Amino acid sequence: MGIDYYIAGGQLHIDKMVFIKEMFRPDSVMKHLLNYQLNDHEKTRSLTIDKSATDWVIIDFNFVDKVKVGEDYQSLLEKIKKELKDKIKGSIRLTIADYFEPIDINIDFNSKEDGIKQQI
Repeated sequence: MGIDYYIAGGQLHIDKMVFIKEMFRPDSVMKHLLNYQLNDHEKTRSLTIDKSATDWVIIDFNFVDKVKVGEDYQSLLEKIKKELKDKIKGSIRLTIADYFEPIDINIDFNSKEDGIKQQI
């Protein structure tokens, strides 16, 4: 057994038009973040997605199934920030689980730049 990387909390706010376009792209990073393969051993995963706001879609990672991301989570998240720039905001909590104690990393998408900020 190795190390597992999960998004275990937080919220992302994504421009509604950008979100719709991302859901139609076959290679979308957004689909990976949403666990787009909705079936995992007969288990349906759920994230709370609030589309009621006029301009933004809110993806809530709190109190739902963890989203497994790979060891290359940093490049994955930086890629989506670089592609969407100021069309994605919010912060998420990443949990790194291994044999010992889990480590939480907070990742901030609120920068006006193309990158993300991480804090342990």
